[in-house]
Amino acid sequence: MSANRGGSVLFLVATLFSGQATLAEQPKVSWSGFLRAAYSQSDIADPAYMGRIDKFGDFGDSHFGLNLSAVMNDKWSLAGQLFAAGREENYNMVLDWAYATYHLNSEASFSFGKIKYPGLLLSEVVDIGIVYPWVRPPDEVYNFEVLGPNISVESFSGARATYAKIAGDIEYLVEAFAGAVEVEDADLDQMLGARAGVTWGPVTAQVTHTRSRISLKGTSEREGSLDEQRQESTAAGLSVDWNNIVVYTEYVDASVNDNPEVDQTAWYATLGYRIGDFLPHITSAEFEQENKLAQESLTVGLKYTVNPSTTIKFDWQRVEPTERVDDEPTENPAGFFEEMPDESKVKLYSIALDVVF
Repeated sequence: MSANRGGSVLFLVATLFSGQATLAEQPKVSWSGFLRAAYSQSDIADPAYMGRIDKFGDFGDSHFGLNLSAVMNDKWSLAGQLFAAGREENYNMVLDWAYATYHLNSEASFSFGKIKYPGLLLSEVVDIGIVYPWVRPPDEVYNFEVLGPNISVESFSGARATYAKIAGDIEYLVEAFAGAVEVEDADLDQMLGARAGVTWGPVTAQVTHTRSRISLKGTSEREGSLDEQRQESTAAGLSVDWNNIVVYTEYVDASVNDNPEVDQTAWYATLGYRIGDFLPHITSAEFEQENKLAQESLTVGLKYTVNPSTTIKFDWQRVEPTERVDDEPTENPAGFFEEMPDESKVKLYSIALDVVF
């Protein structure tokens, strides 16, 4: 979709929301975008990491996004993102999120539509690789694919209320949201969540709690016990960028009612030090379910800032998966692998070019 056509679409929708647009009062439409070219490879042929990364290489982390926004007036605004992902293999462009916002005043607002999920520190910018140090944010927490903890989701359909206030050097944020999410094998409906955050100079901290109901679309006998159950997750995160020292850390606890075997925790901690345009960093991460499905990883990486709109990143990662304990061991995943690899430790190599425009 061209920028002009995207702007026209936003204008038409904005007109419906406000009922006030005239030839003399045109919404202010703007656009921006981002592009990632990425390649990953492991040191084994089978099984593939996350179902796609093996020794033959994978470009699934490549993607392209186009953001469009329209300011109707001092009360209404609109925003949306068109997104094409390499992991979908065909790079079909989809509407990743799109919502309208009513600004009650300079501090309070209400949004409606398909909204980016705010549960983790980087949830709302996870596709814009230039803003964080790794090629991929730690998979133990930020994994949206079939295997793994699935602690987070990418977006939800519903509404949110936001209150943000700046008092001196401190910015406070309180947010409540509700809606539903459709994922590959299930619907997460009756979602209710709340987020509280604070930013003080180079330090940002936030806590989020979310509840939803799982409605499976088609279940195996093993998964059937999850249907119509209540899911809850709590996440806490902290980021610091001070005197060239860069820190990210998050911890997540998730559970499903009456299914203690899938209760899980996940965390990561990253430490980096900026040297001119270079940011070397190291990350330790882990997730674990009560049924022993688990993964630990160590990532060493380097981010090079070519200019304010372009970065190049290199990551080396060592992954140690643990197999799920079950009555059918031949079907058990291990970490983010469909089955336990012959090697107890698998190495991954990734490179990415990130551009914003």
